[in-house]
Amino acid sequence: MIKYKIIGKYKDGIARVINRDGLYGFINSEGDETCPCKYIHSTRFSEGRALVKDATLMYGFIDQQGAEVVACRYNQAGEFQEGRAWVSNEEGSGFINLQGEEVIPLKYRRADSFNAEKAIVQNNDELWGVIDLQGKEIVPCRYKQILKFEEGMARVENDEWLWGYINLQGKEVIKCNYTYASDFKNGVAEVQTLGEYDFKIDITVTETPYE
Repeated sequence: MIKYKIIGKYKDGIARVINRDGLYGFINSEGDETCPCKYIHSTRFSEGRALVKDATLMYGFIDQQGAEVVACRYNQAGEFQEGRAWVSNEEGSGFINLQGEEVIPLKYRRADSFNAEKAIVQNNDELWGVIDLQGKEIVPCRYKQILKFEEGMARVENDEWLWGYINLQGKEVIKCNYTYASDFKNGVAEVQTLGEYDFKIDITVTETPYE
């Protein structure tokens, strides 16, 4: 009798499986279950932890031996990146470490995963900022939008609907003077001014008319 509907790719000797009832678990390279098929959803392992969702529709994390190192007590959660995972409950969103400790309080309305030791967060006024791994706000929550960092720069939108850029240190290195701004690619971004003129711009704020 076929035991599993799906067997995923092996990584570090462990594969994610889905049984005939649609429940998720994990097996090792010998086919032994390291985690029984008891979760209604699971991600693959990231930094030694897999995000799981139990029958109560709550999220937690297991280790590669199948132990539930973080109990399924969160309404939402993301995968571990750089030793941190964002989690949410009725209080708000914050971050836990690999041991399940809430190292950044659940005080934000939304939070994104860490990248380059920085995470983008939104406060209860729906304004965005940036925090470091210790939870320090290197960019206070003052922007209408902050998009992901690319080549060390992130697009930001101010309260006048204008776009600029911040660097990884949180400094607004290119002022919010543009009605449109793209991500940086190969050191150059595309921007548009209030007069609807299109330019290419580099990190020295040199504007070149777009052809």
